[in-house]
Amino acid sequence: MSSSLPDARVTARPGLIDTLQAGFNTVNRNAWLLLLPLAIDIFLWLGPQVSMGGALDSWLRAAVPPPGSDSSLVQIFEQNRRSSLETLQQGDGISRFNLLSLIAMPILGIPSFRFGLPGEGTLLPAGSLGSAAAVSAGVLIAGLIATAMFYGLMAQAVRDGGARPRTFIDDAGRLCVAVAGLYGLIIVLTIAIGVPLYFLLVVASAAAPPAAAIVGPLFVGFLLWGLLYLFFTTEALFIGRVSPILAMQQSIVVVRGYFWPTLGFIALYLVISIGMATLWQEIARNLRGVGTIVAIVGHIYISSGLAAASMTYYRERSEQLRSHA
Repeated sequence: MSSSLPDARVTARPGLIDTLQAGFNTVNRNAWLLLLPLAIDIFLWLGPQVSMGGALDSWLRAAVPPPGSDSSLVQIFEQNRRSSLETLQQGDGISRFNLLSLIAMPILGIPSFRFGLPGEGTLLPAGSLGSAAAVSAGVLIAGLIATAMFYGLMAQAVRDGGARPRTFIDDAGRLCVAVAGLYGLIIVLTIAIGVPLYFLLVVASAAAPPAAAIVGPLFVGFLLWGLLYLFFTTEALFIGRVSPILAMQQSIVVVRGYFWPTLGFIALYLVISIGMATLWQEIARNLRGVGTIVAIVGHIYISSGLAAASMTYYRERSEQLRSHA
């Protein structure tokens, strides 16, 4: 990275609204790309559901305290087991979660309005926790491939002016590996950084509550600061076709080089994303079946347009930084 990058800290052109417009224009010119997330969401809505509620119920009923537990530990274990069973029998939360929705992987997955929502198809309970784990692993792999295909083709459209599946084949395998690597890196960073900070917060809360009032906001601030600088990691991954670590580095460079415009873009991105998600939820709840269709199409279109706009923003700013280096 060149030491001359800070000299390029000027607001890029076109402006933020122009960048958003360019993103949606990219989607409009390549509307067929939306067929994949649309098909997945309709399947999650009307297709079969695989639930692990029954497997969890059987496991909790057969669970016993660890060997050598004293009476107090046995009592606590039994209370937690019964509480978990009651929650599971109410049919909420994880008991109704459709494992097939993991194909729209959290954080990096393709746009999905139906992720985590119960569908209307036939319920197929997983026979055991092992079966549930196997299904989850297979669906996550399918989601990884779908993510690489969707965002890889979208990035090609942003970068080259159009999505061309034939020329994308050469990048497909490399992008699948890169997406898997980025997921693994996120997990490692979460464990290496998030877990120690969480325990620090717990210890501070127990030992010195006033200190927790300071540590808590610092923890949140540190997390938000890190997410801000890593916001364009996936854009760098797909636009630049680089490794996960290099994608993180390039995201940091772009945010550092255009801090205030980037802050404005991210704020606009989040306002549109969160606001429209709330609107689609209300439409689906009030208009039932027709509303669900409108919500699926609308959510995927808006989310895809924002993704293309984010890729456009990253590409333009990274190119300007290179031209000033």
